[in-house]
Amino acid sequence: MQITEEFLALGLEDGVLNKTQLSLLEKGKELSTGDINLFLLLKGKFTLSVQKQIVKNYQSVANFHKVKKTPKVSEKLQNF
Repeated sequence: MQITEEFLALGLEDGVLNKTQLSLLEKGKELSTGDINLFLLLKGKFTLSVQKQIVKNYQSVANFHKVKKTPKVSEKLQNF
């Protein structure tokens, strides 16, 4: 997704982005779906330690969903 003024406005809290949101934006002009979700979850005035915990929690959820989507070995063999 391209970074637009409209998108940035969704992440602002009292007209300000936090440090972690800014670091996500430094990656480039386009953000992945995961980066977009994380950017919006980070909306707010959080201490750096809270921001790090939000990132860690988001990564745990993302990894859980990846594992959940991976077929089990027996399911793979059934299609073999």
